[in-house]
Amino acid sequence: MLIERFINSKKDNVQSGGGNKKCYLFDEYALLYGAFKEEELKKQIIISNNLNKKGVAIIPTLEYQIDIPAGETGYARGYMLQPRAPGNCLYVRQMPDKDYKTRLKQIANMEYDILDKFISDWLAIIGAGLQVDPSKCENFFFTDTGISFIDLNLQSRRPSLKTTFLEIVSVLTGLGLVMTATTDDCVQIVKKVANSFLSRGLSIHEIQDALSSHMYLLGAKANQQHVDSVIESLTKGHNLKQATKNMKSPPTHLTLIAQSRGDHNL
Repeated sequence: MLIERFINSKKDNVQSGGGNKKCYLFDEYALLYGAFKEEELKKQIIISNNLNKKGVAIIPTLEYQIDIPAGETGYARGYMLQPRAPGNCLYVRQMPDKDYKTRLKQIANMEYDILDKFISDWLAIIGAGLQVDPSKCENFFFTDTGISFIDLNLQSRRPSLKTTFLEIVSVLTGLGLVMTATTDDCVQIVKKVANSFLSRGLSIHEIQDALSSHMYLLGAKANQQHVDSVIESLTKGHNLKQATKNMKSPPTHLTLIAQSRGDHNL
């Protein structure tokens, strides 16, 4: 098995560890060590690998090997082998303020389609029964072309669309780091995320209520005017789409009759 080769050479490659988890990084692979319930891990692997094959930016588990069998708690300890996630952590804890603001601006300037793909992937993940933990910025890896997910578990409960909106905004604006955020960059990010969720069934009223209750996500100096600017952009965009849709509507029966008579003013 491929995993055994990395287990045997892991000693000189430990990169991170905390609590009950360790991570050993190699050129193209990451070897994880931690506690898990084997049956739950099997289900998680199947779901993750299926999503990965469908184009969801999730890092699959290739193999696992038990080191210490499960005891009374039901948890075994062992290794999991995954491809290394592309890029770098979206944010890191205790990130220097200059680096944080640089990353925030990168996200604010990302093309809408890239952020929309991240949202689409997130919704696909929770829709398939896995859980995304928005409290750990290290669970998301960033490149100029997209954001990928690591360290997913089976879902205990599915969050509402409104809750997911707030979780995604908090991840993209930097979680606890947001108190030092540049408000303009946060507003740009929130406008893109809100627009994506509006197209997915979240109402303008729900978005306004969510942002008014979590105004800090719009930056350190955010106020109601910034919330209003997000809602205004959504309303204008929504009205424009409706107007465009109406213009493209097929002609009515009366219009067709009038056109056949040469009357194009009806």
